[in-house]
Amino acid sequence: MNTTLDIIKSQYYHEIQARDQITTKIQSSVALYLSFFVAVAYMTRMIDLESNKIVLTLFFTGLFFWMIFILIATCYTANSITGFKYRVFPSLTEILNYKNSLDNEKKIIFEYNIDVPDDEKIPNIDPSEIIDNETIEYLSECADHNYNINETRRVGYTKSMGFLISSIIPFLFSSLLFIGFDLDASSPRKENPNQGTEIAKEIKAISPFIEKISRNNQASEVSK
Repeated sequence: MNTTLDIIKSQYYHEIQARDQITTKIQSSVALYLSFFVAVAYMTRMIDLESNKIVLTLFFTGLFFWMIFILIATCYTANSITGFKYRVFPSLTEILNYKNSLDNEKKIIFEYNIDVPDDEKIPNIDPSEIIDNETIEYLSECADHNYNINETRRVGYTKSMGFLISSIIPFLFSSLLFIGFDLDASSPRKENPNQGTEIAKEIKAISPFIEKISRNNQASEVSK
């Protein structure tokens, strides 16, 4: 029995460790999602819409396919995180309380059997044996239940990573277009049209004053 209990305990703790490992992997993949979203947010915010229309179309097409892959991957990741409830072994306090109740029951049975005929006696119980048997049964149920959950999460994580890796292709395609064709509106190689417009407005605003000063200077020269 001890050998059986040891095997089941080993499997139970293995599934608990697997739960933590899967959770760590999923949390690591979330960092990749954030990196992607930050990069895409920057490119879409700084895109120069005055660039070549064909290049812009290809750029947004790549982002469209990236969005499809990343949304599917996100769904699988979310499904691998939420909606699962693992079964764990009761606390030591609960086990001790259960053992005390069995000891009391054993005592009651013993006292009852003292004053009754043999054919009316109640079989004695062994609290330790009962706890061992119930522990084996409960741990087996927990290990099987947790194994099924872990397998479901593993499949979801594997699929999410597959779509996440696939999303790298359209992401790189759009990124290369963004860099290669200099689609960044803040690029120093591009003239800032807004800045040019503001300068023109300022020059236009002070032109009357310049003309007035020039006329005054000319009048002064004539008077001399």
